[in-house]
Amino acid sequence: MAQPPISELNDIILPEPTSWWPLGPAWYVIAILFLIALIWFVQFQLRRRTLMKAKKEALKLLSELQQEPHPQKAVKAINQILKRVALAYAHRESVAALSGEAWVTQLNKWAKADNQISQEFPALAYKPKCSAANADLYLNQAIAWVKTSSLTNPKGVRLDKHKESHRV
Repeated sequence: MAQPPISELNDIILPEPTSWWPLGPAWYVIAILFLIALIWFVQFQLRRRTLMKAKKEALKLLSELQQEPHPQKAVKAINQILKRVALAYAHRESVAALSGEAWVTQLNKWAKADNQISQEFPALAYKPKCSAANADLYLNQAIAWVKTSSLTNPKGVRLDKHKESHRV
């Protein structure tokens, strides 16, 4: 009897294992999108940290004012701290020249409805006498304003263009 033809066949030769390199074009697109997202996230976090630094520093300074024995000095310091916070978030030209009603109006534009600064408080710094109770009320309003204001770059300020105005 003749040998079956299957015995004359050679063994199966397996191909070389497929290498993972070079990557397909879709993987390059995914890698580039991931890098762009990573760079954006890092910049966002750095900008956020810089912006939040002004608020944290202001809250620290305002809490130190609670021990101020002279209400007049406390009110002047509160005004200065609020101005410095606003300068950290908005264009210097649009904030530095503000005073009086225009200043309070601008502060209240950034404030939430329940944390508005009273119109009479910033003027207390320029009156001959200021009561401790008014100074405390103003301090509490200022602390609430700093904590809850919408100062997260309201004017679209780019930090790299206005670095000198981002200090508290």
